[in-house]
Amino acid sequence: MADVVKDFDLIWLREVERRLTEGMPLDTRELMVVLHDRLPRGFKPADLDPRFFYGVVPSVDGLKAMGDQGKILPDLGKTIAYIREQLVAHPALEKVTAIEVAAALEIAVPRAERILLLMSSIGRFSSSASGSAQGYSWIGIASEDVVAEYLGFESLDDHLASRAQSQAAATLARAESLRREQVPSSAGQPSTLRPLARLFLSHATSDRTLAEYLKAELERGVSGLEVFLTVYPGMIPAGADWLAAIKAELERADGYVVLLTPASVTRPWIWFETGAAWMSKRALATVSAGALDRTTLPMPLASFQVLSLEDPREAASVFTQLGGSLGDPAKFVEEVQRLAIPVGSFGGLGGWTGIEVGTRWFGWDGPTLHALEDRNPTLAPPALDAALRAAGWIPRYGTRAKLMRHLSEGLLQVWETDRAKWRRELLAPGDGDQILLIGKNAA
Repeated sequence: MADVVKDFDLIWLREVERRLTEGMPLDTRELMVVLHDRLPRGFKPADLDPRFFYGVVPSVDGLKAMGDQGKILPDLGKTIAYIREQLVAHPALEKVTAIEVAAALEIAVPRAERILLLMSSIGRFSSSASGSAQGYSWIGIASEDVVAEYLGFESLDDHLASRAQSQAAATLARAESLRREQVPSSAGQPSTLRPLARLFLSHATSDRTLAEYLKAELERGVSGLEVFLTVYPGMIPAGADWLAAIKAELERADGYVVLLTPASVTRPWIWFETGAAWMSKRALATVSAGALDRTTLPMPLASFQVLSLEDPREAASVFTQLGGSLGDPAKFVEEVQRLAIPVGSFGGLGGWTGIEVGTRWFGWDGPTLHALEDRNPTLAPPALDAALRAAGWIPRYGTRAKLMRHLSEGLLQVWETDRAKWRRELLAPGDGDQILLIGKNAA
């Protein structure tokens, strides 16, 4: 039976498509206001069918649902065929830009960027990419499996039909696997799926308190579940190789939860752990807190279904998906909102957390901190110690060799930065190998 497309899906799809065509911003709140008299009472973007969207833009299924009046799909097929021809002519080709595609197909560059993004939603047509949630400026095609995908391409219709058959076969295989994992029923009750035993909870160090609360609630709500949390006391034995321990826990887990907040989405470790969870093909739940705007998530996070822990229904759904239940969703949401660090409350300029001493800025959290250029380290000024203590932090120093362990214990590294281009480590006076860290409790 054909899938039913709901009216509000079409309304939202068409407005997004109009804005993309006219180069307008895709602000979720603005969309809700503009469309409020055409959408059902109480509508939320989470009600939209995720099949029809790839991140914030209409997916291939979404374009088909509304008739593809912009004729994106024919250009999508032409783009794949064009790149295939380039690969055959230039076997060493490793990168294709939207500008090149636009010139070859005689289309606008933004349209080419959008097509490169959509290609990633229907197959292994890129190994890397750069751009935004609305389009890619270039894609990498260096890996052998990507080359194989292009060489096996004949037409878009054939590719989509073959993909649909593969997905249907995978769905049947998963259903059969779940059926075999069913445990016997008891006392005449329906059988249930075997619950997860070990869950890996990925989070930013600055979200430690919220993560600990989520760990406790998950272990309370899912029978027999043990949640691994890197900063939880005893989770990694003293003296253990921190990176090896993380790798072992990622391999050991039979399910994963990724906690996305304004602080965590910029953290390299979140991306590393999410990638490992995704590639494992085990249960993966991505959840949000801290008033995070899910429509602004970068790719590939934007392609995941992200459930908000600040919405009672969605929070309860997370527990259900993991084989348990949430006793009091309203109370849970209230506590999550209390513990989460919302957008704009980082105590610094533009989402930065830090402190100013004289004309110098010292920070330990920020939207681009880990992407800044590293400059030569400098000695921590004496006035910084007093300023940190006055702000409620306890300064201490640790070695670079044990930095991962220090971070796993909940400590934060302090940098001097201009919050725009550069950052540099702060060293202990008289000891060039000791870097400045801060924590809320003495270690």
